[in-house]
Amino acid sequence: MTTTSSAWLTENKNQNRFVTHLVGTLAGGVLYALLATSCGVDPEGRAVPEHFDAPRAATPEVMTEAPEVVAAMPEAVANPDVIAKVVFSAPMQDAAEDAVTLTSETELLAVSAAWDTSHTVLALRPLTVLSEGDYVLTVDTSAKNSDGVGLAAPFATSFAVMMQQSKP
Repeated sequence: MTTTSSAWLTENKNQNRFVTHLVGTLAGGVLYALLATSCGVDPEGRAVPEHFDAPRAATPEVMTEAPEVVAAMPEAVANPDVIAKVVFSAPMQDAAEDAVTLTSETELLAVSAAWDTSHTVLALRPLTVLSEGDYVLTVDTSAKNSDGVGLAAPFATSFAVMMQQSKP
């Protein structure tokens, strides 16, 4: 939670400042703007408000780019006991695995998913041995990085499973 505390400060008889202190953590990926009002004093001692907009002063440098899928394996042909992998450009939330699917030509396949220690590589092991045919690995934009920013664009790749021929 972010809160503010504010107070008027008198620097001298002709200069007053309104100071606001931000207390808490700013969320990443959000643009913050500050609209402040200061009050000066004219030569007759009357308060003169001066308005200014200072969005740069309150913009944190933690703007987060949307993550991307930078690689996926297998790339073309695989064995029936394949373990598919998706490599992301940034550490992802655990729940990002729910955005990843592996489908055959006819059905959505059940898989077990496991993250590497960096949370950038997700390994998918089908719960059954794959039969010969074409498969599609997809990642939708609900996959979020550790800052809560969703995938920049959906991702899809395909590969084929071929049975190994036994040597005569």
